[in-house]
Amino acid sequence: MDAERPQVGADAHPPALAVRLGGRAVDASRGADRLLEAAARLDAAGVDALLWAAPGEDDTTPALDPALLSATVAAATARIGLVVPVDAGRDAPFTVARRLAALDHLSGGRAAWRLRGGTAGRRRELVDVVTALWDSFDDGAMVRDRETARYYRPEGLRTPHHRGPDFTVRGPLNVSRPPQGHPPLVVDGSVPEDLAGVDVVVGRELPGDRSAGDGADAAGRRGAAPSPTPRLPRRWVPVAVGAGSPPPSPAAFRRALAEAGADGVLLLVRDPEGLDAAVVAAASWPGAAESRATTLRQRLGLPRPPARARRPAPDVERPVVPRRPAPSTTAEDAR
Repeated sequence: MDAERPQVGADAHPPALAVRLGGRAVDASRGADRLLEAAARLDAAGVDALLWAAPGEDDTTPALDPALLSATVAAATARIGLVVPVDAGRDAPFTVARRLAALDHLSGGRAAWRLRGGTAGRRRELVDVVTALWDSFDDGAMVRDRETARYYRPEGLRTPHHRGPDFTVRGPLNVSRPPQGHPPLVVDGSVPEDLAGVDVVVGRELPGDRSAGDGADAAGRRGAAPSPTPRLPRRWVPVAVGAGSPPPSPAAFRRALAEAGADGVLLLVRDPEGLDAAVVAAASWPGAAESRATTLRQRLGLPRPPARARRPAPDVERPVVPRRPAPSTTAEDAR
């Protein structure tokens, strides 16, 4: 069985299968139980990741917060990754970092985020600040020892203060480092910006030349010294499924992967019929196999990033809180 699985990417990792729910497929007016059942079906079918369409995408008007919904889904599933949409034009770095860190802990390392909106500069700054906040503490720095009244190891604390064009943030984050270090970052292929820090790109077009592969791996195969070329992100090709269209066959999956040079497929589900088709398609997914991976990064073949090096703190002023004048005391009050 394993010999028939297509191996893609520079590290020959099996392709990923992800599902994005949008439109009528996420209509919560019929009750959240239906969404939880859908997530459980996809999890049992072996789908690697579940994405929620952002507001306005696929005519989606979600009645439930995707981050809160993902936390609920985490308790009803065991393996599937949970990808939360983040709006760079609206969301604040501290809130994003705390929500995703909490979800990563609650799910046992299955959280991820999909960044949309905002300007290119604001997106880059948001990613930089959020990842710095996740690295507020070294791995294992939170000891929570009641006997010694020790909450954390001081030498493991990093205090990431930031002052930039769009955000001013004082660290540290009051959550221990996520199990994945940094939950994987997903972006659309149309994002015309530096891909540093991005783990997955969705779309048929990937900025930059993908043919070069991973610099270190390519150099190793030639026997030369590794180059500093950064690892290229995974690429998922989108495939729409829904009413009126049959579930993709194994041959269709292989063709989509080959034509796009992709590392995975993202099924776009916009209606309940599409959800049924996604479950059927997952059963015939050529990359399906029993996996011992416990985190989403492991399922996708992504390395766990080490904590970032400490950097000098910028001059971030603390907010000045005016003090209330002390009440005066008179001889009459003293009586």
